[in-house]
Amino acid sequence: NFRQFDQSTEGIIFGTDNGNAKFEVAADTNNYLSFDGSSNSLDIAAQTFNLNASTLKVSSNSSGSIALGASPPTTYETGTGFFVDGAGNLLLGSTSGNFIQFGASSGALTIKSQVFSLFTSTIVIDSSVNDGKIALGATPNTSVSGTNKGVYMDGTGDFLLRGNASNFLKFDAGGNTLEIKSDTFDLNTSTLRVSSSLGGTIAMGSTVPTDLSSNGIMLSGSGDFNLQG
Repeated sequence: NFRQFDQSTEGIIFGTDNGNAKFEVAADTNNYLSFDGSSNSLDIAAQTFNLNASTLKVSSNSSGSIALGASPPTTYETGTGFFVDGAGNLLLGSTSGNFIQFGASSGALTIKSQVFSLFTSTIVIDSSVNDGKIALGATPNTSVSGTNKGVYMDGTGDFLLRGNASNFLKFDAGGNTLEIKSDTFDLNTSTLRVSSSLGGTIAMGSTVPTDLSSNGIMLSGSGDFNLQG
């Protein structure tokens, strides 16, 4: 027999109700444990809750926390395993090796890994290829010889910045070659100017000359030339 029971009444009741097992322990409406065999439901309410096993800890203290591991961490700052709390702090891995750590109060995200790979449709970061590589683009290039629009660089020194076959900057460390192609080019420093404008010009001087009557060197794609001290 099973007497009707609700969590507003203190006590312990167990038994069957029309063949369905039932079990209830209650202190008040905020603190009870109830199992109903007819719906296979377990309902637990507690103002303070602590589950402490050898490899799992669930606690409602402070902001609440969950920890797992051979020796579950007690904070996100140190330990091995998994730790998360209601303040937003997180630890995954081992602080003595490879881990992901987030401190909510500082907003600091720390990732340490001997091997790291991030692959999305438009960005690739991989520590296991060519001493590490980064590639960006609608279809990221896989090497410095790629022909897709985007950026590629790796730990061997290769670098590619490509718009199309007529506009790119490429350095191939293996072949020690630097290639630059551009529809429009302008190099402008305090003592040197190389420009593709006006038929192409090269000018050098302590003050870069802009005409054929100033001190320095001025060369024009039209054939004009001036060397003046």
